[in-house]
Amino acid sequence: MEILVFINRLERLLQRGKFKEAENFAKIFSLDIELVYKARIKWLMSRLQLWNKIPLETLDVIFNDLFSLLKEIKDLEFVAECCLKTVAPKLSKIQQLLEYAIDRIAVIPTKSENLQRLLDSLGVSLRTLVTFMLVCSGESATPDKWLIFSTANPISLCKQHLSRGEVKEAIIICCRHNRKMKGELTESMAVSLFEILPLSVTVGDTLKWYECYVPLLLSIHPQTLLRLTRRIIDKAKRLELSESDNWPDIGVIFLTDMISLLEKLLSLDDSSPKGVALNQGKYLPDSPINQLRNMVAKLEKLYILKHNHSILVSYDTFANQYGVKNLEEFVQLTSLLFEIVPVEGISSLIKDFVEPYCVEHYRDIDYVISQYII
Repeated sequence: MEILVFINRLERLLQRGKFKEAENFAKIFSLDIELVYKARIKWLMSRLQLWNKIPLETLDVIFNDLFSLLKEIKDLEFVAECCLKTVAPKLSKIQQLLEYAIDRIAVIPTKSENLQRLLDSLGVSLRTLVTFMLVCSGESATPDKWLIFSTANPISLCKQHLSRGEVKEAIIICCRHNRKMKGELTESMAVSLFEILPLSVTVGDTLKWYECYVPLLLSIHPQTLLRLTRRIIDKAKRLELSESDNWPDIGVIFLTDMISLLEKLLSLDDSSPKGVALNQGKYLPDSPINQLRNMVAKLEKLYILKHNHSILVSYDTFANQYGVKNLEEFVQLTSLLFEIVPVEGISSLIKDFVEPYCVEHYRDIDYVISQYII
């Protein structure tokens, strides 16, 4: 009965925030001193939540007091909960708390189920915090922004950054939270993560994002390869307008790099179900990978026309008339080119352009040339 009276008296002191008196009282009557420390820690945590209304110097004092008290607590579950929930005035302080809790719990040889769960949560929070610190800097790296970021889904965060063309930030998030994304990436989400990237983003940044994301994409949803290929082709075509001075050279570089990336992924494991799905039909003329190769072949012809003969032809015009099925369309294209090039350049144009086409597609070169002469 007497001990209950003492405990009630201690609780009243704590409720009134008289922590020093409560600490002395607990020591005199041999009460659990951790009750006092825990109550003071909770009060300090509530003070830190007012980080934008209290001078930074005061916040530092509050944080140091809280951190010192945590060292006196033997209840590791309480320590973990506090370190997970405390909103410190600086991101470095939040990191300090998370690392401290992890260090204390990690050395425990046998952990309860709840303690292990808390340790896992601390690890996730620390990883997410470091990601936030890498993605955000300066004035944008505030505790309230961190709270929003810490509860956001990494897939949603990637989409937000990609929609703004912020490839570096999306890559950091994707690389650091690959496992979580892999477990939550539906097919529609997966497609959105390559279709939402603006076509106006530079070739270099586009390649960096695809190098980071496409292995994850195809490991989960190999059936999206065709849509990915179409997006790559759209990007390559866009370069004709956005990078006209470097066209078609830059298109060849972009597509060649993408083909190399896809070929590497396609050859990883042909025998697995996903490998079979990825490689299905890859030897057919219209397979996704061959669509890219066919475009490269056409761009290489445009490269020859531009650099060897100073002839510029739009990709769509060239692609529509340079084909196997209709010889007459190729004859029309050739006649157009003969009209553009100087007379003295026709023989070299025939050698560089007409002859390779006729050999490749088993066409009669005399017929092609005669149609122009006629």
